[in-house]
Amino acid sequence: MNPLPKPIGTSTETKTSTSLAARRAVESGTSLARVGEGPETLLRDINLLDEEATTPRLRFTLARSLRTSAGLFLIYLLTFHTPVVRGSSMQPGLQDGDRILVEPWSELVGYNRGDIVVMRYPLDTRVDYVKRIIGLPGDRIVLGDGGLWVNGVLLTEPYVGSVDRTAFVATTVRPDHFFVLGDNRLRSSDSREFGQVKADLLRGRVGLRMWPLSRLGFLN
Repeated sequence: MNPLPKPIGTSTETKTSTSLAARRAVESGTSLARVGEGPETLLRDINLLDEEATTPRLRFTLARSLRTSAGLFLIYLLTFHTPVVRGSSMQPGLQDGDRILVEPWSELVGYNRGDIVVMRYPLDTRVDYVKRIIGLPGDRIVLGDGGLWVNGVLLTEPYVGSVDRTAFVATTVRPDHFFVLGDNRLRSSDSREFGQVKADLLRGRVGLRMWPLSRLGFLN
């Protein structure tokens, strides 16, 4: 008599193979739900595991980035001077209420003619002024009839907001001093009034307008 055929899918070999796969899955940390399931389910579970593994890494990276940003911001606050402009003596380039960035390394690299600087007011060093350097030590300055000559050369000043045709100055800048003017000549208290400025009264070059954001940018 021929033996009866075994029902398909219920052989001992199949059960053993399935059981072995399940045991290996448990030992390897794989979800039991994967055993015997289709490729779509496997792909879904793998993606879930990837997301679970990635989330802590993202949180750690974000936290580290925030700490780094906070540290850099603290260094920035301790390093840079960011005063607010008051008055109209530097219009049109700087307006009342503008927040500016003063470079702390200016004294190390030196100043150039045309630099905008923050300086202590010579008659009251508790007060800061913003002016433009016109004359360097040794320069011959002549100001008159609305024109400005430095070492015999008439300067072109596109940054000037208003011209003062009544002032007259003829001077040579002393060592360790600067001759400064405001861009709005009719509304500026500067070297025409208080004379040349000692080098140690300069606090730094203004390199950037930080606020308002609509006018954010470098100054020239």
